Amino acid sequence: MDRAIKPSVTKCIKRIESFENGSSSQITRLRMQVYAIVDALTEQQDARMDDVRQRQLKRLANKLLHKPMMQLRQKKLSDIELEDIILQIELRLKEQSCLENAVSSSL
Repeated sequence: MDRAIKPSVTKCIKRIESFENGSSSQITRLRMQVYAIVDALTEQQDARMDDVRQRQLKRLANKLLHKPMMQLRQKKLSDIELEDIILQIELRLKEQSCLENAVSSSL
């Protein structure tokens, strides 16, 4: 029983600590900024494809967000590094959006 409970308690304690050290607000800000980028990119697209592209870009965004979110929880990122990561994610999402536009326009 202890083997089942201990990991859950440890995870809960880490979450509480992340709220105390402010990383939860940084994570929320990071996620909101990246999702705003996704929304802006899909608004520029053909209305019929918005939903599909938005889901694809959001899936990519979630993959790109994973590592920096873990680093934030571990207090391994500064605000300056965080801004740089947001720019890198934005570039990657724009590249993906351009690729999808090129593919859809060739069909």
